[in-house]
Amino acid sequence: MTAGAQSLSPLGIVASAGAAPLALAEHVTAQGREVFVVVLDGIADADFTTFKTTHRRVGALGAIFDDLKQAGVTEVVLSGRFTRPSLSSLQPDLRGSKIAAKALLKGDDQALKILRDEAARDGLMIIDVAEVLPSMMAGEGVLAGPPPTDDRMNAVALGARYLAASSGFDVGQACIVQGDRILAVEAAEGTDAMIARSKDLLDPSLAPAVMVKMLKPDQDPSLDPPGMGRLTIEALAEAGITLIAVQAGGVMIVDGDMALKAADKARITVIGIAPQVA
Repeated sequence: MTAGAQSLSPLGIVASAGAAPLALAEHVTAQGREVFVVVLDGIADADFTTFKTTHRRVGALGAIFDDLKQAGVTEVVLSGRFTRPSLSSLQPDLRGSKIAAKALLKGDDQALKILRDEAARDGLMIIDVAEVLPSMMAGEGVLAGPPPTDDRMNAVALGARYLAASSGFDVGQACIVQGDRILAVEAAEGTDAMIARSKDLLDPSLAPAVMVKMLKPDQDPSLDPPGMGRLTIEALAEAGITLIAVQAGGVMIVDGDMALKAADKARITVIGIAPQVA
């Protein structure tokens, strides 16, 4: 354990679905820092038994904040795929009711900013995963798979321009493009569902389709950070999409080398792009 890691308080991880929260916990502890995981019941699906945890329903915000503070946490990372619950399923405690009243009709960014500000009242700072583990963020250039052709990079640029232009509407972080046509846009259903429904929209006789995933230009990177991993590669392969472009420094590669090796095997190009690619 390094002296710097030893002096830090435990990192709080609020864990939603997928592999990202577990990968983050493993990477942070490997660096010598303790973690405390809030496992969201009915949402998180990884095995956190080797870490200090608490299990809470998503609406129990007062209890979640209290658990984090009692564990000595001052910095928190939100990690994993989160599907916004309905009010009827939220079952909020008193603190959760206060947040729900403000947030449920807001877009994702605005709702999460309300959560961030409420956590700050309790001395809990929601931070960007890149501050904790920059090595988990995508680098720039070709990361896996065959080098992209010019026509596919033109499609990437179109997708990046669309995502930048639509950011003011607080919708998703990804889209799928084939040639000069945007086929699918991520909205409330999430990235995996967008990829799945795009399968029937692709024309195999035309140029290969690409997916672009980026931070929204005005997005706080600590709130709903975008990620991709081995399961993303598998979904792309199933849909027949052969390139994914992700924002360098803005998108987390959840499974690291495992995801990139899966891309190589499937001959899917993974490329890290700068926000100004468009």
